[in-house]
Amino acid sequence: MHITILGGNGFLGRKVAARLARDGALAGTPVSSLTLFDLQAPPVPPAGFPVHSLAGDLVDLPPDAVPPGTGVVFHLAAVVSSAAEADYDLGRRVNVRGTDAVVDACRRLAGVTGVPPRVVFTSSVASFGGGQGAMVADDARQVPGNSYGAQKAAAELVLADASRRGFLDGVSLRLPTVVIRPGRPNAAASSFVSAILREPLLGLRATLPVPDGFAVWVCSPRRAVDWL
Repeated sequence: MHITILGGNGFLGRKVAARLARDGALAGTPVSSLTLFDLQAPPVPPAGFPVHSLAGDLVDLPPDAVPPGTGVVFHLAAVVSSAAEADYDLGRRVNVRGTDAVVDACRRLAGVTGVPPRVVFTSSVASFGGGQGAMVADDARQVPGNSYGAQKAAAELVLADASRRGFLDGVSLRLPTVVIRPGRPNAAASSFVSAILREPLLGLRATLPVPDGFAVWVCSPRRAVDWL
């Protein structure tokens, strides 16, 4: 089975690639080859099967990114929360039009092989709104409170409809905040959650921009990769 990771140069993309390279299989099915795609060519982990690294634009997804024989596509590429709010055009381009490009690639593939690839999409709890007092039941409606959440919710709907049409077999995972992320804070609104743990361990000061009673749903990188 061939696997493609879109966003393969990102924090989770690298970890998923490393796990696949180590295990040599996904859900009991051997991996025959792996393609890693991002704006910059991702690093290639040592593996017992061919690994191809490609650079390009998600919206103009090249055919080699999702080649014939692809069984699973991890769609991890995204513009994160604060960045999507600050630059509406960029967020919409990557998070919405980029997902359209993934659907088009899978549709072409399914049209040739007759077998729709599984698409694993990293969505977000930001697709729900309501603030700290919100209760998210199993049948809760998604009412996002920012552009990032709206774009993720829209992408979920697009992938669900493409699944209904038989173009792909999609599953969306609404991930919590993943901690601790290495390096400096990124453009995510939740990056402070890693910072308040990471920086003190390095002897650095960190700013807590929320009240002491602020609640946040978190997971470890290892657990996020397990879910994927």
